[in-house]
Amino acid sequence: MAEATIVLDPGHGGIDSGTIGLHGAMEKTYTLPTALAVAQLLRSKHSRVILTRQSDQSVSLSKRPKIANMNKATLFISFHFNSAGKKNTAQGFEVFQYHQNARKLAQKLNNNFVNLPLVNRGIAFGDFEVLRDNQRPAVLIEMGFMDSTHDFKHIKSKIYQRLVARDVVRGITQYVH
Repeated sequence: MAEATIVLDPGHGGIDSGTIGLHGAMEKTYTLPTALAVAQLLRSKHSRVILTRQSDQSVSLSKRPKIANMNKATLFISFHFNSAGKKNTAQGFEVFQYHQNARKLAQKLNNNFVNLPLVNRGIAFGDFEVLRDNQRPAVLIEMGFMDSTHDFKHIKSKIYQRLVARDVVRGITQYVH
């Protein structure tokens, strides 16, 4: 793990709140602590971790994959929380990939999401700029629905964020070895 360069992308930030969930909760509020929890665990394993943002700041979509490409990252993970657009019509987490070079990473992450109290929606194709413009193995993970009463009670919990972080780090460890 020490030789790995891992770029973590806490989705949204600054003027971009991301999805607005139950009770006006903003997605950006939960992507950052989740990514920071992953970063802390990875650094304890002596990995080189680069965050696209470390506070509530705006970072353009185009800059996020450039950070991974310029640093020749081993992998890139973008953290998000989903919205169905209508309360309680969808739930669960999902791993998205665009390029074939991310397939193994997506599988390792998805296979390690075993401790999460949400439905596993599997792996899907995601035509997102942070994936499409990324030359490095890159995935975007949607770790629950902000407009699902069931999912949101977990999303806002530090315990859930730590579970996600542990599972992500276990998946990354398997991927890089």
